[in-house]
Amino acid sequence: MKIIALCLILSGFTLLSLSLRPTKKILRRTQNAGWKLLSALIMCFLAAYAASFIYILIDHEYVHAYLAHGVLLSGGGLFVFLVTRYCYNSLLEQEYQASHDRVTQLKNRHSFNNSISMLAESLSPFYIMLIDLNGFKKFNDAFGHPFGDELLRQVAEKLSKQLPEHCRLYRVGGDEFAILGRNRQHLHLEKDIKIIQQQFKQSITVRKQHLHIGISIGVSSYPTHSNNAHELVQQAEQALYAAKSRKRHWKIYSEDLNKNALEHLAIANKLQSAIDKKQFQLFYQPIINASNNSIHGAEVLLRWKQADGSYIPPDIFIPIAEQSTLIHDITCWVIKQAIEDLAILDKQGFTGCLHINLSAKDLHNNMLLTCLDKIATKVAPQRVIFEVTESAMMTDIKQATKVMVELANSGFAFSLDDFGTGFSSFPLLRDLPLEQIKIDRSFVSNMASHKANQSIVRSIIFLAKSLNCTVVAEGVEDNTSIGLLQAMDCHYLQGYFFSRPVSLEQYQQLLDALPPASS
Repeated sequence: MKIIALCLILSGFTLLSLSLRPTKKILRRTQNAGWKLLSALIMCFLAAYAASFIYILIDHEYVHAYLAHGVLLSGGGLFVFLVTRYCYNSLLEQEYQASHDRVTQLKNRHSFNNSISMLAESLSPFYIMLIDLNGFKKFNDAFGHPFGDELLRQVAEKLSKQLPEHCRLYRVGGDEFAILGRNRQHLHLEKDIKIIQQQFKQSITVRKQHLHIGISIGVSSYPTHSNNAHELVQQAEQALYAAKSRKRHWKIYSEDLNKNALEHLAIANKLQSAIDKKQFQLFYQPIINASNNSIHGAEVLLRWKQADGSYIPPDIFIPIAEQSTLIHDITCWVIKQAIEDLAILDKQGFTGCLHINLSAKDLHNNMLLTCLDKIATKVAPQRVIFEVTESAMMTDIKQATKVMVELANSGFAFSLDDFGTGFSSFPLLRDLPLEQIKIDRSFVSNMASHKANQSIVRSIIFLAKSLNCTVVAEGVEDNTSIGLLQAMDCHYLQGYFFSRPVSLEQYQQLLDALPPASS
């Protein structure tokens, strides 16, 4: 029985000794006073356990209380061991959760930022590669968040599959991933980019859906571009933005991107002043009735004239305006001014419609509805056709549909612009209140020399008519195209062959030279 008591005390001593290791690890991570006290107490307990063991060992008599004493000390050692082990595992779990992404189990933005700082402090050359999934929100909105999470997991697996040994992968938020690589030479960097892009040439299958995912990549490197970790991330973000906006697969940061960023900031600061000072101007491009070559209507195009007589193109300032609420002010101004101009044209006998382009942001809240409510009595809604693109709607399909349906119920019409260049979703054509489809100029402008484009245009016209929609062909630039489109029974034509976008006064002159349709 004495031997049993000694074994119990020895097991308690061993368990206490083993509890010292997780205690010290927790102490190194937290420097908490409570764990310092527990560490000191364990050392004292170890001394007491050792003293008890020696006392019982050298005592020539056996006392039954020794067995109870051994059980108590063994149980105490086990309790301390279990508590310290549980606390250490919980701390590890908390640290893992804090440093890893829940969906993909990759290291997260917090770990990414820490890794950049550590690499910069070590003075080791490295590069930052930011990767963004093109069109991810479209899939997420269409199929739901669980589908989107599964897609992200598969993308993470794809990126990890052939990742070079000198690279580490992170998910830094949303549909954006990041790679830290320890090789900064552009030759090797481009090789790494090609390896990553190669992974996305094949489709990804999620819940029996075969998806083709494109990626955009922005890159900055240390110390070539900056010695500051925060600046390096900003530079990689600028390069990524440039890659996406210019529809390039990847872009390495350069000083001209920073210059462009400053120019964009200057434009953003001038936009509000442009609205207040009425520096914007509307131009009109005729839309021609293909059956009799009369003017059917006009597309309203926004221009921003500068003091030197030059113009800032809409594809420059509209994306900047979309980054704030200024886009709503601009759209509302365009609508009000177009309706005022329509009243002037009506006095000249114009009976057609004005086509007004809507931004993606216009469809994603109710400000457009508020603007139209204020001017609803000034125009018959049938005289206004709003042009929207597939990409604008795909950003938030539910909200875009809600706004479009409400406006359609009020009598306004919608035309699907740039058809054929987006995803051309058939459910989109079926479910949205569309009355017109505009064939993108890329199919029309060279259809005379490309048989495939002729087939595409003919198919779009057939599809539109099957949906009870009229068709406008954009980019008409020659007589041959006109003849082909008329033979296909296209309803309306638009392009430089008839006229470039012109001012209101010039458009009035066109009405005199090319009379409007009688109906």
